[in-house]
Amino acid sequence: MQCLGTSLESRTGIIKRFISLLGYGMTGEEIQGISEVTEEQATSMLNWINNKYAPVIKSDLDSRGITLKQNEFDALVSFAYNCGTGGLLNSTLYRRICEDIRDFSLIANFQAWSNGGGRRIEGLYRRRTKEAAIFLNSDYTGNV
Repeated sequence: MQCLGTSLESRTGIIKRFISLLGYGMTGEEIQGISEVTEEQATSMLNWINNKYAPVIKSDLDSRGITLKQNEFDALVSFAYNCGTGGLLNSTLYRRICEDIRDFSLIANFQAWSNGGGRRIEGLYRRRTKEAAIFLNSDYTGNV
C-alpha cells in the first residue's frame, strides 16, 4: 500500500495526515482491510470502480440528450472516480460541457478541482490537467 502524506503546522507542532492508496489510486472503503494487490486485482478493482461511475454519468447525459465522444466521456469518468459523481454533476465544469463548450477555457475548470486542505495539491493539478488533455485532445499519453 502506498501512502500519501501531508503535514500541517499548528501551534502545537506538526499534524500529519496520511492517505492510503491501493491499486490505481483507490482510497475509499473498497480498500479497507486490504494491504496489497496484484496488477490483475488492481485492474479488476478499477473496472468495478468505472462500472460504478460511468452509468451515473451516462444516465445524466442521456436525460439531457447529450452525446459525448469517447475521450470526453473517459475524462469525466476519471474525474468522477476521483471527485465523485456528485462533485462532477454539480460542477461548473460539467455545466459548461453540457452547454457544448469545447475550448481551452475548460482546462481551468478541470484544474479548479486541484485543492485539498485549502491549498493546491500538485498531484491533483497534474491529474486534472491530464483529464483536460484527454477531454479536449484525446491525449491519453499522460494517462491518469
